[in-house]
Amino acid sequence: MKSLIAIFLIVAITITHSGCASIFCGTSQQVSVTSDPDGAKIEIDGIKQGNAPMTMNLKRKKKHMIKATMEGYEDKIYFTEKEFNPVTLVNLLALWFFIVGIVIDGCTGAMYKFDPDNVVMILDPGDSTESGNNNRNRNNAYVEIEKLGDLKEKGLLTEEEFEKKKSELLQME
Repeated sequence: MKSLIAIFLIVAITITHSGCASIFCGTSQQVSVTSDPDGAKIEIDGIKQGNAPMTMNLKRKKKHMIKATMEGYEDKIYFTEKEFNPVTLVNLLALWFFIVGIVIDGCTGAMYKFDPDNVVMILDPGDSTESGNNNRNRNNAYVEIEKLGDLKEKGLLTEEEFEKKKSELLQME
């Protein structure tokens, strides 16, 4: 009888402390990055990763900035898009534990998925100093807007403050 209660408690704790998307999909996702032409240097969130083509695991919890650079070409930036991961709905099968599972999937980021999971960075030829400076300014503005968005999501900026600063950054391009 004690072993039956122990097994029940272990199963109950497992069910209540994990979400279905966390179990089945994990909290990170493989994303492939290719470039045209091949061999562009790839940065994720400002950290050098290597050369395209490549595949990396990205945390599902946040959006990521992917940047491709190559000598003689304009830099290209792509922001990943999060979508709802339908596997999260499997939590509904856990009856009254489903709220806990959904909260866990939300906190871990497992309730999201990246779409697409294969990013193609097509680089445009161009290496003029003026073009390079404009790209750097634009890239810096996008990075700052992404940081501001994170602050807004955390409740540290109001929507009005975010929009005002975003407009200022976009005008500086």
